[in-house]
Amino acid sequence: MSSLSAEVSKLWSLPVQWGVALAGVIGPGMLAYFSAIAAANAGRAALPLESRGFEVMGFGQPLVILLAALIVGSEYAGAQIRTTLLATPRRMNVFAAKLVVVALSAGAVAASGASLAVFVARVSTPLGLTEAPITISTWANIGGVVVNYVLMALLSAGITVLARTPLVAVIVLVPM
Repeated sequence: MSSLSAEVSKLWSLPVQWGVALAGVIGPGMLAYFSAIAAANAGRAALPLESRGFEVMGFGQPLVILLAALIVGSEYAGAQIRTTLLATPRRMNVFAAKLVVVALSAGAVAASGASLAVFVARVSTPLGLTEAPITISTWANIGGVVVNYVLMALLSAGITVLARTPLVAVIVLVPM
């Protein structure tokens, strides 16, 4: 349990990771707003109810990949990982705690970002929420976004651990 609390403490102490997480939440919401306004102004047929707001969720994936790479790889830059591994001799506990923090943070970013994007996309249409109520299939789509983001973040974390640098994970996964 001490490894998990140490990893959570490291996550809270680095402002770069908070900035990336905040961009992952707010960015899709802003893009959903502009997409809904552009579609309404162009007179295009709206997306199906279950899909409104989800067309921009792909823009959050690179941010989640970067967030996971930063969470796992931030200690490799100045060789602080040595101190962590000396303080906690069981390496699997350290890496398991890192993966739990990565999964929880990616899940929180995904749930918050997808919910905000869906809400903003539906409010910014001319008829608002009365036209597009949030249904069970909408919640299922949000769950799919959460699973996607968490799996991408765990993949990014694994590549970062193997490469010992966050840069490789970003270079390999973002183009995908």
